[in-house]
Amino acid sequence: MGYKNLKFATKPGLTEENKKKRYFHAIKTLKGGWKAFIRRVFSDESSVCLGMIRGKRRAWRLSKEAFHRHVTRLRWKGRMEFMVWGAISWAGKSPLFIWKKETAAQKKKYDKMIQDWNEEHEEEHKVQWEEETQARRETALQAIQLATPGRKKLKGKVPQWKHTEKTGAMTRKGKGGIDWIRYRYELLEPVFLPYMRSLGPGFVAQQDNASPHACNWNRGFFADHNIEEEKWPPNSPDLSPIEPLWGNLKMKTTAQGVLTKAKAHFKWHECWLATPNKLIRRYYRRAWNNLKWVVFLRGGNTYKEGSTPPENWDHKVDWNLETLETADLPEPVTEDEDEDDEEEDEE
Repeated sequence: MGYKNLKFATKPGLTEENKKKRYFHAIKTLKGGWKAFIRRVFSDESSVCLGMIRGKRRAWRLSKEAFHRHVTRLRWKGRMEFMVWGAISWAGKSPLFIWKKETAAQKKKYDKMIQDWNEEHEEEHKVQWEEETQARRETALQAIQLATPGRKKLKGKVPQWKHTEKTGAMTRKGKGGIDWIRYRYELLEPVFLPYMRSLGPGFVAQQDNASPHACNWNRGFFADHNIEEEKWPPNSPDLSPIEPLWGNLKMKTTAQGVLTKAKAHFKWHECWLATPNKLIRRYYRRAWNNLKWVVFLRGGNTYKEGSTPPENWDHKVDWNLETLETADLPEPVTEDEDEDDEEEDEE
């Protein structure tokens, strides 16, 4: 019959709005052309868990040997993780950056930076808040007076000023980990920005929508340094050439089994440096084909990544970006439409 007992394929879930943004991104990128696409610099983070071995592992054994120590994979609770960051371009790759735990000195430094910034801007934020609050309360009172003539004031407590994130204060969220301020001062400024500048003018920075990247405090970073940044559609790892590279590196770095943290760091740097530019360019071509799949599937992701898209992937595609951004998603191509088009061509 051809059926096999196989595991489920895993893909990110997509809403209709997600599909629309992916479709528009794919159309815009493909319309821009291949030469523009290979001037994009893709960056990303990936987590590494010590003790894990990437890829399927099988062993020849007897049924009664299921729990023999040579064919049993141990799972350790609380295994330490670390994060790696890298960027790739058609011309090569950036230095690999491995995140380390935030030190007490770093935390103190960042807290002082935030405190100083808030003290400098609080009065400005307070004036703006008072103007907006007064206007809002006057509008609310006028609406109530129409229904209740003679009412002179609003009920309830008068709002009191407090400098919070909502009123413009700079803050940090979460406990430890990588947030916007660490991303900016430990990676963006000392690593990513110099790499972008080393490539020369005309290259475009590309990041996903992780919170440290999309945070308001980092959103205008590249624009402030005269570097263009392309918006990234949600739930779209299939459109980035760096994603398959992480999988490739995890296979290589775990080939020798469990490593200590220090050895794992060394192995990651070694494998990153040894990654040939030929492989990176192959992943760029793969992502280019994936963009065509997204157009064919009208923003969907139910396809085998890296496979060749259908010849009619651009069937009935509207390439007008001005109308496309506000229009609804077109219907996917059906087999009946394909057959009708073939008959018309024969006639």
